[in-house]
Amino acid sequence: MGRRLIIQVAVAVVLALMVVGIVSCAVRPGASEATIANLSFVPPELTVSQGATVTWTNKDNTAHTVTSDEGLFGSPVLNPSDKFEVKFENKGTFVYHCEVHDYMKHARVIVK
Repeated sequence: MGRRLIIQVAVAVVLALMVVGIVSCAVRPGASEATIANLSFVPPELTVSQGATVTWTNKDNTAHTVTSDEGLFGSPVLNPSDKFEVKFENKGTFVYHCEVHDYMKHARVIVK
């Protein structure tokens, strides 16, 4: 009985995280939202359909950037509440980081 309860709780936690957008498993057509909060990109991996626009909102209390590792896109410095968006026309995996905080890296957008 104890093991079954642990599994049920784990499944409930994963489902709750998916609902609030912390865990992304589904392809999202059209537009998708991401945030910068607590010195992290949330979600750290976002899967979208080809042609989707991703909008990042800085919900942190410090400035950040959203900068492609390959130089394909890059935001200006985003102050708290600022937004930045990119339309992803091509399929692939697009890794990005924050220029201001070198430990904020390896976030990605996967376009299917």
